[in-house]
Amino acid sequence: MRPKTPVLILFTLLIFLLGCKKVFNKCDAGRGSSKVVGLNEAICSSSDDFSVTFTNVLYDQRCFGGGCSNLDGVAKLRFVFKNNRQSTPFHLYTDNTNGYYTDTTINGYQILLGVVTPEPRAGQTFPEKDYKIEITVR
Repeated sequence: MRPKTPVLILFTLLIFLLGCKKVFNKCDAGRGSSKVVGLNEAICSSSDDFSVTFTNVLYDQRCFGGGCSNLDGVAKLRFVFKNNRQSTPFHLYTDNTNGYYTDTTINGYQILLGVVTPEPRAGQTFPEKDYKIEITVR
């Protein structure tokens, strides 16, 4: 039975190390970084002690094929900014006209919304889990 014990220990150690690598790589973005995140994913930095998590799509009324009125054409997305153990919910829009905004500043961190996918299509809606959001933190 002795040969199985070293193999089991090695296998357990390997799994532990791979798991640690994934945890440590989650928060590797610093100020000035951009990242594409999905639902409930974050751009974050351990050294700068911040995270921005995409939490949900409040609505998506973006137009397809260029046929929009001036009140249509935006998606509203909800996020949570965490810094120094304080959480601040906020939302951004996919357009910065007509009073909408694509960026905000919280605790000195400027957060900018980039590309939002999937692109709208006629007669088709998408579940929240399909959305990918580009976020930049400066």
